[in-house]
Amino acid sequence: MTLVLGNSHVKYMSEYLSKDDYSVFAYPGYRVRDFLNESVIFEVVPFFSKVVVGGGANDIGYKAPHRIISDIQLLCDRIHSDSPR
Repeated sequence: MTLVLGNSHVKYMSEYLSKDDYSVFAYPGYRVRDFLNESVIFEVVPFFSKVVVGGGANDIGYKAPHRIISDIQLLCDRIHSDSPR
């Protein structure tokens, strides 16, 4: 099963994806670093074979592009380290 994680850009994806194959966790207004503080994400990550991250748009205007990329990499590294698959 695939976890789709992101800000408001992913909130309606569950209407278009099979509930048997995908689970959508949407956090409107979240910036990339906010996801790192959401412990439930890292509790459920090990139960998914794939994780799709959609985020960074709420950081535009507050951070330089290289900082946003760095934060996304940090989030992906954390997801990868918490997932046994």
